[in-house]
Amino acid sequence: MVTLAGFQVPVKTLYGAVAVVAILAARELLRWGYTARFASPLSPRPLAQLPEEIHLVPAEPIGWRDPTRAEADLEELTEVGYVPAGTWIVPEVPGLSVALLVNVETSLRAAIHDHPRAGTWCEVSYRCADGSSTTFTSARAIGRANRPGHRVDRCAGYSASLLDELAATEPHATPLVPVTVEDAADCFAAAFAEQRVARAA
Repeated sequence: MVTLAGFQVPVKTLYGAVAVVAILAARELLRWGYTARFASPLSPRPLAQLPEEIHLVPAEPIGWRDPTRAEADLEELTEVGYVPAGTWIVPEVPGLSVALLVNVETSLRAAIHDHPRAGTWCEVSYRCADGSSTTFTSARAIGRANRPGHRVDRCAGYSASLLDELAATEPHATPLVPVTVEDAADCFAAAFAEQRVARAA
């Protein structure tokens, strides 16, 4: 028996309580470490750390950190009707590169991201005429938070073809906004700015 705060506590009970606390602390440290290592560079963070807007600058072909995954995503998207809309870097988010694609027939947009901390991931999205939007992302940690009228479905590890299938079969109340190669970069930057404004509100 051990006296603790005036009470007699069996040693085995005390050891058990210490073990539980240690396990919970270890789980929290692992969770924090995973988030710090794999979180998207666009993940929610203190508002002061987010640029008010971003600009996409044309770049040379991306040296993918996971070329097998990136090339598979590009091939799958091309096979279902997407066309390239440029490869870009984002100066306001150091290390972030993105390849944009659009499917004019289905009005869907795709973006394959590459970042030294978050790795390589794909997103397929659409915007409706009422201003709402939906994004399907394969990111291991979510890069964008849900906000009213702008849903983000977390599909960690999904291939580009599966993300496209989800987006293409998703019901929506109003027509989709048409997409073009020419406006792909501007729309990507505008979506970021919208999220920034929403967080500031």
